[in-house]
Amino acid sequence: MMPETRTVMDYRFWIRKYAGYYLFVLFFILGMKYHFSEASCESLRWILAPTCWWVRILSGIPFQWIPKIGYTSHSYRFIIAASCSGLQFMLISIAALNFSFLHRMKTKKRTCLWILSSIGFSYLFTIFINGIR
Repeated sequence: MMPETRTVMDYRFWIRKYAGYYLFVLFFILGMKYHFSEASCESLRWILAPTCWWVRILSGIPFQWIPKIGYTSHSYRFIIAASCSGLQFMLISIAALNFSFLHRMKTKKRTCLWILSSIGFSYLFTIFINGIR
């Protein structure tokens, strides 16, 4: 009977220690999803511009910004629009990194650093993958 009580206590400790962090990440992801669900190209320029820059480096294709459309290349008939932002990929990447590894952080400082670095890494990884795609 003792091991069962210990397991319940371990879960309670785990919930007290990490539940706030998991809820923060969950609400961050849901907030981003809600805020950018009907986003225009102008509001997604923070992710479209670096993607356009990376595509230009990889392919040499010149792009120009056209409001309400996105980055376009008329000679190649190619558009980097809001639907190409990769925001869903970024949110999935943030969720995967945090929900898989957050409980392994031993201190509050490392946990906060992990959350922030996973968001930054997901942003950079999204731009990298979009450019290759």
